Formats: sequence, C-alpha cells, structure tokens
Amino acid sequence: MTETLYETLGLTTDEIATHSRPHTVTLSYLEQPDGDPIVGLTYTCDYDATEEYGIGDLRAAITSSDPRRFTMTDSAARHFAEFSNVNGFTLSTRANRTTPVVWDDDADYATKWNRETDFIAENNDLRYKTVPELRQSAKDRGISPIPRTRNDLLATLRAHRHALHARTAHQWPAWFRYGTTLIVRCDAGPATATRHLINAAHRGTLGIGTASGPFCTGILFYDTDEETQALRTEREAHFDWHDARMSELEPIAHQLRLDGYPMYFLGRPTHFAGQDDTRYWMNSGVGGKLERQIYGWFTLEQIANRTFVDIFDSQKTGKTA
Repeated sequence: MTETLYETLGLTTDEIATHSRPHTVTLSYLEQPDGDPIVGLTYTCDYDATEEYGIGDLRAAITSSDPRRFTMTDSAARHFAEFSNVNGFTLSTRANRTTPVVWDDDADYATKWNRETDFIAENNDLRYKTVPELRQSAKDRGISPIPRTRNDLLATLRAHRHALHARTAHQWPAWFRYGTTLIVRCDAGPATATRHLINAAHRGTLGIGTASGPFCTGILFYDTDEETQALRTEREAHFDWHDARMSELEPIAHQLRLDGYPMYFLGRPTHFAGQDDTRYWMNSGVGGKLERQIYGWFTLEQIANRTFVDIFDSQKTGKTA
C-alpha cells in the first residue's frame, strides 16, 4: 500500500485537531482500534436544511444508499471531478460532471473563496480597507514594489495571506452549492490532503464517513485503503448492535404513530457512559397537535409506556416526574 496521509503529513493528532467552522473543510482524523489514525478532510455544514439533507444525498451518490458501505462505487466516478488548474475537486449528487474542470469557470465562487480565505487567515476582510490602508498593509508585510491600483493591491495582499496561511493551514473554504455540488479547494500546507483524496478517487478508494446526528452536520472524506481490518470488524459489530436496537424499537414506534404521535424523528440508539439502558433520540408531537412537541433522549421502556411526556415536562419545569 502507498504511504498513508498520516505518515505523509508527519503530524500528531494534537496538531491535526482543529476547531471546524461552517462552510470549510478541515484536516481531521478517525481513530482506529489498531494502527495509525486515518487522516482526511471534514466538511462542516451551516445547519441549513438544504445542506444537511444534501449531505445524505451526496453520500448516497458516491457510496450508495447502503449505510454499511463507505467506499465509492464504480458509478461514483461520474459524480467526481478534479480541477485542472488548482488543488481541488468537486463532488455532485448529479452525474453530470466531466474531469477535469477549470476553477475560473466559476467566477462568483472564486471571489467568495478569496474572501473566506482572508477571513480564516486573518479574520479581517480586505474589502473594507481604503487604498491608503491597503498600501500600509503591504508595506507592513514587506511587499515591494507596492502595487498602485486597488485591484492589484487586493490581489497581492490576498496572495501574501494565502502563502502565510498555507504554512499551517488546516482549514480552507468550501461550498456545498444548493446541497447538490460540494466544491473543495486547498492551496497548500497540511490541507493538501485534497491531492491524496483525488488520487484515492482515481483508484476508486475514496471514502465518506457516516454523517452525524439526527440531522447531518458534517461529512468526512478519506482513503478507505487506510482502514484496518480491526476497524471494519468493529464497525460491522456496531451496525449489528444498531440494527438490533432499531428492531426492538420498530413495533413501539409503529404503535405510537397509530395512536396519533407524529414522529419527526425517532432512532439513533446510543449507549451513554454511566448509563445502563440504551437511549433513543425522539422528536415528536403529542396527540397529533403540532403545538405540543416532545424531544430528548429516552429509553425503550419510557417510549413504550409513554412516560416520556411526563419526563420531558419535568425536565422543563425542574420537577421530578
């Protein structure tokens, strides 16, 4: 097997760990029960429903609707394209891409990406600086000769910031356009994991991690060739456990719906540390009335005997159920 991204970067997990922010890809890692962690890029949504539901659609387009499959399918190549002139790629829910594509074909996003990179690099948007302020910024950074026009000043300062940012960049702007096409570009630094992922896509080993939560908040891209057998075995065991818990829940959930409880979400079985029972996330109306809504983590018994209503009310009032 080729060198893993973890080996290539030579970073510790502490150095890789970076706080993510919406509309970015961030260098991140996945622990394994044995062997080195898997390093990849995580895209973080902005909690917009279009993006959150789109993440599920994108995963289905690339890896199929099978939740146990993490590697791209043969047909996924029609949903992938790399840029010919920058270090980046696109993934789309629609199979209408050819490879390679040209970054400059999307001028609006190029402008957006520049502004977001400025924000990440220095938390200060150059757009609001006057020409004298821009010239002073160039002088402070030792840029010589100093450009004369505003547009040239902006271009030079952005290039300088990008170069500084690239040395330690673990995060770059990304855009999930309308929840259908994810556009990723990382110029340099550790986040050039994009090149590693592009190579994985060409080999057919690009992987997408499971989206999190009742609603999707992010998605992990990595090379599935780097998975160990122990990770795959552990993952399958978790899916088996999950499916068994959902089978126990299904007849209870079915009866609740028959009895007039509109279920917005019921599932995601989780075993929390320090608790003996498995708990499920519930978001439901009560008695078919939309103005009454119950949500929270409840055990199977609490859901079955309908005590979740009293428990929810007690949590809201602070009184014991």
